[in-house]
Amino acid sequence: MRTESLREELHRIGESAPVADVPDDTWARARRARRRGRVLAGAAVAVLLLALGGVTGVLPRPGSTPVAGSSAPGLPDHLYAVPDSARPADDLAAGRTVAAWIDPLHRRAVLVGAVDGAYHVVDLPGMNEVPILDEPALALSPDGYHLAWAFGDESARQTGIRVLDLRTGRLTTAALDEGEGVSVLQLAFAPGGRWLGWSGAVLTYWDEHGSRADRIAVGRLDIGTDVPEVLRAGGRWPDPTVIGADDRGRVQVLDQGHLTTLGGRHVSRTPVAAGRVAGPVVLDPASGLLATGVGGNGPVAQPGPGTAAVEVDPVAGGARAYPSTAAEAFTTALAWVGPDVLVAVAPLEGSSVGPEDGTLELVGPGHAPRVVGHLDASVPWTLAVASDLVTAQHPTVSRPEPDWPWSDERLALTIGLGVAGALALLVAARLLLRRRLMPR
Repeated sequence: MRTESLREELHRIGESAPVADVPDDTWARARRARRRGRVLAGAAVAVLLLALGGVTGVLPRPGSTPVAGSSAPGLPDHLYAVPDSARPADDLAAGRTVAAWIDPLHRRAVLVGAVDGAYHVVDLPGMNEVPILDEPALALSPDGYHLAWAFGDESARQTGIRVLDLRTGRLTTAALDEGEGVSVLQLAFAPGGRWLGWSGAVLTYWDEHGSRADRIAVGRLDIGTDVPEVLRAGGRWPDPTVIGADDRGRVQVLDQGHLTTLGGRHVSRTPVAAGRVAGPVVLDPASGLLATGVGGNGPVAQPGPGTAAVEVDPVAGGARAYPSTAAEAFTTALAWVGPDVLVAVAPLEGSSVGPEDGTLELVGPGHAPRVVGHLDASVPWTLAVASDLVTAQHPTVSRPEPDWPWSDERLALTIGLGVAGALALLVAARLLLRRRLMPR
């Protein structure tokens, strides 16, 4: 077809075709609909990214360490229970530590950083394999750089003490082979931190069916070595034995109404009517006085209900009870603070620990007990503290509550709700677009 003929044919078709009536605002409405669609789609994507990426990026990871503040070294005025979402760390080098305890539910160690207030949860090798395990034996050196605990290894038929250098993670194992092994039940550092006193039950047998002990052994360990010494192995089991240690390597044993000092040139034995006390014994290097908590089997007539700590004069043999703010309580003497003693107090309800939170109290001569800190109900009163970091000017320091990692259930719920919200926005955007594009 020639060009002229084609032009005439197209002209004829155009004249006979119906005229399209396009409103003047069609283009503007289309652009507005397009923008709304993009905004809704962007919002949906943002919600989805927040749910999937924001939760893992902004919130602490399940295994991360929650930090509770930063200041000079000190004992926090509130020690918090660790939630299930806190995962044990692989690295045992937690750094300088001001407080340590065993989580009673999961049997894990909780270490509180001395400077930054970080909470570190760790599994201590062999701690849960001790043949006779009541309250796990745990001790923190006065400077906060070493942690000691009782261990057992059923496969190797070995028991004893492990000492961890918290700066490097270096682990020292000091095996005890008295009898069929020794279940170490109590540990106490000397004020200088070199010597570690210990006491434990000497086993007569130990197998997969159980274990049995017939006597108490008491000894010491120079933490620079892996060779513990047995100083005495004749105490009756299960009579309670409360121990302490001094910087000369001597070990004080408070039991059966006497204070016995072992490890010197001579064994000294002084009558002491201290009553039913609970270890460990803490020694004041300035005065030579000893202090210990009460409980174990509950308050009795001696030293009496409401007692926070018992002060013992190792020379004269006198015992002096200091009251607590609680009418009845289990207590642990933690440190000497000048002439006073820092005590962890767990109130009692009947014969068991009550629902109340515990307290940290300063008790001493010439004044009523003073509350300087609080313990969540599941923080055991048998905790240990770095005594060098507790001062008369600042027995405790303020720390904010740790920002704990979220539990798996809460994390899953947040992600699920975020994804559901994103999908709802996408559906709403699609429906709105379809309505806008439908012919009117």
